[in-house]
Amino acid sequence: MIAKANGSGTQSSIQSLDSALIDLLHSPVGAQIFASLSESEVADTALRLYRQDLHSCAAAARMALQLVHGTDPGDDLVAAHVQHLLWSSWRTAQAEASLGTRPCWTATGTHFLEETRGKPTIFITPLTMPFSDVQVVIDQLIPDRPVAVYGEGLASAQTDAPSPGRPLTIFGDGSPRTMLGIVRILACNGVFCTYPDFVYRGHAEVSRTLFGRPRKLSRAFLSLCSRPGACLLPVLLTRDPGLWHATIYEPVILHDIGSLPRESSEKLLATIVLDMLEGLISTRPEQWLLLSTLVAQVCDELSPAHQFIPEGKVIA
Repeated sequence: MIAKANGSGTQSSIQSLDSALIDLLHSPVGAQIFASLSESEVADTALRLYRQDLHSCAAAARMALQLVHGTDPGDDLVAAHVQHLLWSSWRTAQAEASLGTRPCWTATGTHFLEETRGKPTIFITPLTMPFSDVQVVIDQLIPDRPVAVYGEGLASAQTDAPSPGRPLTIFGDGSPRTMLGIVRILACNGVFCTYPDFVYRGHAEVSRTLFGRPRKLSRAFLSLCSRPGACLLPVLLTRDPGLWHATIYEPVILHDIGSLPRESSEKLLATIVLDMLEGLISTRPEQWLLLSTLVAQVCDELSPAHQFIPEGKVIA
């Protein structure tokens, strides 16, 4: 990661905490040892990382949180972000080692999800949780509608349905066949889940801003959002000690956006999606796993796959 000193215009090359965690997860021995830690041991390690500011993790988090809040976030919020980064990576390691416990999610706003029944529905969800835990909440929230999940680096599969007649299809590559499969599920008034707050490397993109900083959105994702009658459903996934929670907000239902010229519809959709993301992230910014990308460019080292930062993406 290339970090730019605030206001100085100088640059220094450092390895980000995100990148260091990816390296750890790609080490078979390191990942196994990491997975064997207890949750309290992970929390203690995160506190030491924060206090020593290893990998400049605290400094980057403080700068990014200040962009979101407009004021100094305070030490507790910065420490909470470092802890959540480490915890999410630990959950990924545990899932890979088949050591993790299955989370029991609670949810509010489920009536908003019910409003989308009978309509093609696209979740707008910032990256706050590892995929293994997200799949559990998808199963709990949507037991009776077809679901498409897209994430490069994930194993393509059709999983067992939590109830008869509800397939959950995981698409792990960006091929035309994948796009067609997602379109078919949406055409059946199904649900599409992916993280829209980054773009996979090599995909067509649209440049906009998030919290005043440059951000790219996937052109293919915006195209899916423009389908007739599509519902954009904001969902925030968060955790507190002993509690996993999904907050569902009022959907935006798009009627005639497809009749607009492509450039106009793309611009409108990008504005809607980014406004949703800003609102969701602002609620619990310390749990946004891409927080540090607000204040640093991501270089090629941040590209190997693991299940909370998937493979080959361009984030900033």
